[in-house]
Amino acid sequence: MTLATSYPLLEIFWTILVFFAFVVWLMILFTVLSDIFRRHDTSGATKVLWIIAIILLPYLGTFVYLITQ
Repeated sequence: MTLATSYPLLEIFWTILVFFAFVVWLMILFTVLSDIFRRHDTSGATKVLWIIAIILLPYLGTFVYLITQ
C-alpha cells in the first residue's frame, strides 16, 4: 500500500507520456535512418555526414534532417 501512496497519479501519467514520447522519437529516428540509406540522389559522403550528425546530436540532427530534406 505504501508504494501506491509514494507514486501519485500525476507521476504515472508523466511516466507514460515520457515513455510514449521516447517511442515516437525512436520511430522518427528509424524512419530518418531508413530514408538516408534509401535515397539515391545523395552521395555516400553526404549520407555519412548525416549519420554522424544524428549520432552526435540525436534530437537536433534528426529534426534538422526532417526540416531540410
